[in-house]
Amino acid sequence: MSEQDDYVKCRCQSCDKGIEFAAADLSDANNVINCPHCGVETTLYVPLPDGSRPPIVTQTPDQPSPSLVQSPQSPKAIKLKWRDNELELAGDQVIIRKNDLVSSFKYGTNGDHAIAIASITAIQVRHADLLNVGRIIFLYPGSTDEPDVFNFGMELNQKVDEFKGTVDSIMRSMRQSPVVTASANLPEEIRKLAGLKQQGLLSEKEFEAAKKKLLA
Repeated sequence: MSEQDDYVKCRCQSCDKGIEFAAADLSDANNVINCPHCGVETTLYVPLPDGSRPPIVTQTPDQPSPSLVQSPQSPKAIKLKWRDNELELAGDQVIIRKNDLVSSFKYGTNGDHAIAIASITAIQVRHADLLNVGRIIFLYPGSTDEPDVFNFGMELNQKVDEFKGTVDSIMRSMRQSPVVTASANLPEEIRKLAGLKQQGLLSEKEFEAAKKKLLA
């Protein structure tokens, strides 16, 4: 293998331009850099074989966050696909993946949009019928129709209901988790939220909403 073969390219979380680096040199100590194209801080990663970003690990074994980690009863990843779009439940986040050309142009090369389940306030479902496609939309502070909606056909009506039920169950479990007392733990919880935002799991609006809950 030549030296060049060891180089890989990932996408900036801000401008979506490619960043080339030596995979062998990547570690937790240097995986966050300022993008050479836009100057915004981004996280380097080694792409999966299909070119997508690997799953983001959001908790450490010694310091779990009661309000943000996946419930022990939560299921493994669930994925629904309709035409060129996918809906996935991955740990403590819902991912809407739009692979069509329009969505790829608007939301990045693979059109991925991750929504932290902790930030979701409601889920609305309209079943598909002979004339209309179905819609499931995830509502949270600052949400919009796109990219927070997944369209589907009649064959997925029941599976979408099951998907919604599973996410509803995780949401209830999170809300029933012990409340973290302020003073000692509050700074640490805010630092964890900031880390999630830095990794791209929380948007600025989701971060502010979650922070307000901690400060309430």
